Amino acid sequence: MTLLEPLPALSVDQGLDFLLGHSKEPVWPRKISSKTTKDRQVLVHTKDEALARFKQANYLDCKINAYRWREDWAIQLLSQAPENIFAEQDEQDFKLAKAFELAVRRTLRNFEKKLDGASPTVINSGNGVHFIQPVDGPIL
Repeated sequence: MTLLEPLPALSVDQGLDFLLGHSKEPVWPRKISSKTTKDRQVLVHTKDEALARFKQANYLDCKINAYRWREDWAIQLLSQAPENIFAEQDEQDFKLAKAFELAVRRTLRNFEKKLDGASPTVINSGNGVHFIQPVDGPIL
C-alpha cells in the first residue's frame, strides 16, 4: 500500500463520526450545506438531523462546518480557540505523481517536527489531499 492509496470506504454515518472526532465537545449545533441547500449553510442540532439532510440531497455536495455554531453575541463575548489546523495539497500543482507524494511526505514530516510528533489525518479527495490536525490552540 502506498501513502496515498485509498482506505476502504466508510458509511456516511461512520465518516461523519470520524470527521467530528477531530472536534472538541460539544460538536452540535453546527452548520452544514448540500446540493439541496445550494451551498447555503443551514443550522442542524444533531447528527441525525445532519444525516437526514445529507440523505435528502442524495449525498451530493455535502459539507459540514469545521467549527460548531455559536450565537453572534457569544462570539463577541467569548473568543474561540482553534481546534484544528487544516492544510491541503492539490495534485494538479505537481508535474509528476512522485513529486506530489514526496511533497505529502515532507508536509507530514513538517507537522511531526513543528508540532511535537503530530500525525495529522490525511484525506485523499481524489484531486489531492487534505490534512486535519487537532490542536489545543490559545485564544488570541
